[in-house]
Amino acid sequence: AEIPLISNLNNGGVGINFIKATEASGNIAFDVSYRNPSAAVVTQRKVNGTTIEKGKTYTFSGSFGKIALDESRDDDDEGNVAYTTALLVGVNGSVVGEDFRNAYIKPATGTQIVIGGNAIVGASPETSFTGTIYSVRVYSRALTESEIKENFAIDEKKYGIK
Repeated sequence: AEIPLISNLNNGGVGINFIKATEASGNIAFDVSYRNPSAAVVTQRKVNGTTIEKGKTYTFSGSFGKIALDESRDDDDEGNVAYTTALLVGVNGSVVGEDFRNAYIKPATGTQIVIGGNAIVGASPETSFTGTIYSVRVYSRALTESEIKENFAIDEKKYGIK
């Protein structure tokens, strides 16, 4: 099962999700919706490979946004916005990911950012997060790797993450 931790994924958008492997563990994914020229809508997903275990405290960071103007692309009629983007998933201070150039797909009109649940109205209750979310930070720009690590250091001290 895929459980959103923070998301506005609704026919587009971005989100940090927990992908349940067993009752006690799973992985974290950062999803960015984009248009693939050879297909319809595709979700770009990077899983960092870190196993997340039940009962432990973690910090996660996903960074997505315009890094530099890509003048070869424009907004299209379907609301897709072309970005040169950085995709990073930070787990407890480690950062992995890659840069890519794709047309970001905005979420459906009226979609709100949801913390601990699914942004799609009528989603199954099994897609709700059960646990404690201590803190959420949302920025209007992509964070750098050093900023993600700095945020982890703050949370590590504040919440006793080991």
